[in-house]
Amino acid sequence: MIIPPKKYALLAVVMVAFASLTTVIVTLLRDGSSELDAEIFVSGDGINPRSYSPSQITALPRSVQSIPGEDGTLVTYTGVDLSYLLSLSGAPIKEKLKKVDAGKYLVITGRDGFSAVFALPEFDRGRFLLVDTIDGMPLSLNDGPFRIISPDDKTRMRWIRQIKRLDIRTALTCAPLFLRV
Repeated sequence: MIIPPKKYALLAVVMVAFASLTTVIVTLLRDGSSELDAEIFVSGDGINPRSYSPSQITALPRSVQSIPGEDGTLVTYTGVDLSYLLSLSGAPIKEKLKKVDAGKYLVITGRDGFSAVFALPEFDRGRFLLVDTIDGMPLSLNDGPFRIISPDDKTRMRWIRQIKRLDIRTALTCAPLFLRV
């Protein structure tokens, strides 16, 4: 089949227009929603729900941890102590944790849907950081803008990337069998 030259020109114009439109849409989505996408929402049982923008988080007191990387080289992580961020929202952390709060836990969810659970009593002895830089450089788009790290978590199974939500929940309790009616 032979396509006349006028149709080639029309096809070329349509292809260029489509490519330009796609570029504009991708740029708008990336630039226009980056601050909103980077917000971290904190909510849950007994706390004040709120969201934190990247600028609010980076304005909080900073913590630095140097930890051996997977290849053995020392890696420096900088960010905010997660217990401090949670306490700003009213979560019962460390000295505020009472016996009735022992069944509460934190679910941290990343943008990709991956989540991990942390019992609130873990914050008494564990170190958990919401980091935004590694070795002085911002996290990559694949990992950031924020990531949870725990130097004491040797398997790194709960090192969550692209943090989106922090939810405090209470474990369900069941009455013992002999108390059920």
